[in-house]
Amino acid sequence: MLRFGKISEYNGSKGLARVRFEDDDVVSDWLPITVQQSKDTKFSAPLDVDEHVACMMDSNSEIGVVLGAIYSQDEKPEGGGKDTYCVEFKNGDRIEYKRDTREYNINIGASEFKIKNATGFTMKKGSESLKLVLSDLMVALQAETHMTAVGPTGVPLNVACYVALQARLGTLFEA
Repeated sequence: MLRFGKISEYNGSKGLARVRFEDDDVVSDWLPITVQQSKDTKFSAPLDVDEHVACMMDSNSEIGVVLGAIYSQDEKPEGGGKDTYCVEFKNGDRIEYKRDTREYNINIGASEFKIKNATGFTMKKGSESLKLVLSDLMVALQAETHMTAVGPTGVPLNVACYVALQARLGTLFEA
C-alpha cells in the first residue's frame, strides 16, 4: 500500500531511512531507499530529516521501501523544466543542465562556471571573468611590446601590470 510520511532518521552509508507516517504518527523500522542505479553505477542523494516521502509498504506497514521524496504544499520545485535538470542546495549553490542546449551552469556563492556544449566555457567570480582578464592581458602585451623589423624589443609587460593581472587571476583560481 502507498503511504506518505516524513523522514525521521536517515543513514546514508547504508541507504536506509525511518519514516514517520502522517496518518497514524507511527515511525517505521529502517527502510531501504530506491535509487536510480546501485550496482556498477551508484547514485547517492541524502534525504533530510522531515523530508516529505512516498513509501510502498506491506499491508501491516512492517516491510516496505522509501520510493523517494515528493513535493508537498509547502515545497515546490525550483528552476527545473521540460529540458532542465536542476539541483539547488540549501545554501543557494546550484547545478543545472539544459538538455536541449547541452549547457551546464554551476553556481557556488559568487562563482559561476558555464559549459556551453562543445563551443566553450565561461568562468566568473563576482564581476571578474576569465575572458575579461585574458583580454586585458592581450591588450597589455600589445601596449608594452614594441615591434621592429627584427621582432619585439624590451620586456613585454612591466612588473606592475604583471602583478595586477596575476592578482586578478588569483581571484578566479585557488592558489
